[in-house]
Amino acid sequence: MGMENGHPLAVLIRERLQALGRTATVVCRACGVDQGLLSKMLNGKAASVSLETALRLAVGLEVRPEAVFMALGRGDDWGELLRYACAGERAANAAHPIPYDFGG
Repeated sequence: MGMENGHPLAVLIRERLQALGRTATVVCRACGVDQGLLSKMLNGKAASVSLETALRLAVGLEVRPEAVFMALGRGDDWGELLRYACAGERAANAAHPIPYDFGG
């Protein structure tokens, strides 16, 4: 099986396009991923993409972001990102608590 047919990211993209009944062009327009880059991903020629592109692709394919990270072989990066984001959110909430208005 060649990389162009079997790279996990290419497989994920093809499966989701088919499941959604969408073309690559429609998905690219919807999520802002460059169509040339998506073509490279489908051909197994883009083994690495930016964090922003991975997240945009997840939105366009309607999958959890971790599915894209796993397909890229970067599942550990997704875990690190979540830990970082959660720590930052906790710190922000502690510094600036959001007041709750329960109506009265």
